Amino acid sequence: MLTRRTWRRHRLMAIAVVAAAVAALSGCSSSAGSSYNSNASCSNTIDKPNATKITVWSWSPTIEVASDAFNKAHSDVQACIANVGAGTAEYNKLNTAIAAGSGAPTSP
Repeated sequence: MLTRRTWRRHRLMAIAVVAAAVAALSGCSSSAGSSYNSNASCSNTIDKPNATKITVWSWSPTIEVASDAFNKAHSDVQACIANVGAGTAEYNKLNTAIAAGSGAPTSP
C-alpha cells in the first residue's frame, strides 16, 4: 500500500514527466500532421480534440491523473498517454526509437 507521501511523490513525478514531454515535443508537432484520427488510442481524457496532440509513452499507473490535469489546463496542446508496458520488448522498442531519432508511437 502506498503511503500518502509516496503517492504525492509519484504524482509529482508524473506531472513533471508530462510537462517535460509536452515542453520538449510541442514545438515539433502540429495538428495538421498528426496521425490521430480519434482519441481511441489514448488511455487518458483528451479535453480539446482539435488541439495539437503529443503521445507520451508511459507505464506508470498515475500518469493519467497528471496528464488529465495538464490537458484541462492547456487548450493548445494535449497529452495522449500510450501505456506501452514495461517488459523487455517495450524497452527495446523505446531504445530503438531514441537511437534512431524517430519511431515515436502513432495511432492506428
